[in-house]
Amino acid sequence: MRRPRAALADLRRMVEKVRSWAGAAPEAPWAPVPEGLVRFAPPMHPWFGSALGDRSNDALLARAVRRRARQLGLQDPVVVITVPIAAGVAGRLGERTTIYYRVDDFALWPGYQAEMIREREALLLRRASGLLVTAERLRVPDFAGPQMLLEHGVDMDHFAARSPPPEALTEVRDGRPLLLFAGRIDERLDPELLRNLPGQVVLIGRRTDVELPADVTVLPPVPYAELPSWLGAADVLLLPFARGRLSDTIQPLKLREYLATGRPIAASGLPEVTRICGDVVQFGDDAEEFAAACRRALQEPTKSAGLRRRLVTDGSWGDRAAELLAFATAATDG
Repeated sequence: MRRPRAALADLRRMVEKVRSWAGAAPEAPWAPVPEGLVRFAPPMHPWFGSALGDRSNDALLARAVRRRARQLGLQDPVVVITVPIAAGVAGRLGERTTIYYRVDDFALWPGYQAEMIREREALLLRRASGLLVTAERLRVPDFAGPQMLLEHGVDMDHFAARSPPPEALTEVRDGRPLLLFAGRIDERLDPELLRNLPGQVVLIGRRTDVELPADVTVLPPVPYAELPSWLGAADVLLLPFARGRLSDTIQPLKLREYLATGRPIAASGLPEVTRICGDVVQFGDDAEEFAAACRRALQEPTKSAGLRRRLVTDGSWGDRAAELLAFATAATDG
C-alpha cells in the first residue's frame, strides 16, 4: 500500500516477501498458525496506481488464490477481503459472496498511497455484497448492501488467568510502578503521552521507526501464550494513541485483552474506547492529562477489576465468528 523506499527495513521486507512466496518464510514465534487454518502468501508487486500495475497484480493474485483453493478442494467460497488493494479479485474466485471487512482506513496512514487506496476501496465497495466494520466511524453511509459493526473478541479465560511475572520482565524492572503497553509500536502512538509518567514505561511489540522518549523501555513481541503474564504484571496498562483522523477510526485489539485482565487502564479518549469502557478506564488526551490518568489508575480500588472484566464476558472469538458467519449467510441469501 506504499512505494518501497531505499531503506534497509524495506530491503529486509522485500526479502521476507520473496521467501514467503516460495513457502520458505519462518513462522513468527508470537503468531503461530492455528490448527485448521491454511495460510499462504500469493505473489504481488508494490506498483499499484496505474492501469498496468493494477491489472497485473489482480491477475497474479486471482490466479494464485484460485490455484490454492483447487488444491484444498474449496468450492463456492465466501471471500472476506480486509485490504482494499485486493479489490480486483472480487468476482474472479468463483465465490458465492464477497464481504469487505473494513478494519482500518488505510488511506489515512502516513506514507501510504492514499489516492490509489481510495480508488481500490471504491471498487471493492461496488463489488462486495456486505460490509463489516470494526469501529462505528468506519461505516460507509452510501454502501448499497448490508453492513454491521463486528467488534473484536477476546479469549477471556486466557487473559484472566493469573501467572508469575515473566523472567524477561523482572530483569528490566526498576522498582517503580510498571506502566505497560502491548501492541504494534507505530505512528498511531503519541510519544508525548509517554513523557513524565508516574512509573516505569515499558512497550512490547513490533516497532516501526517512530521516535520515543529516551527513558521508555522497548521489548520485542512475546508469544500469545505468554502475553497474559506480561499484562497481569502491570500496575497500569496503557493505550497512548494520538488523537486524529487515523486513530479515531480504530478499535484497539488490545483493549478487550486489557479489560479481561482486570488491570487498571489509562487511555487517550478514542471514540471506540470511550464508547465501550465508559468510566472504568482513566482518560487523558495530552501529556499532562495522560499522566494524571495514570496516577488515578494507580489509585483505583481492587473492586474495579470486576467491572472491567464484566465488559468482555460475552465477547469471545467464538461469538464473533458466529456473527460473521450469520452475516455472510444473510448477505449471500440477500
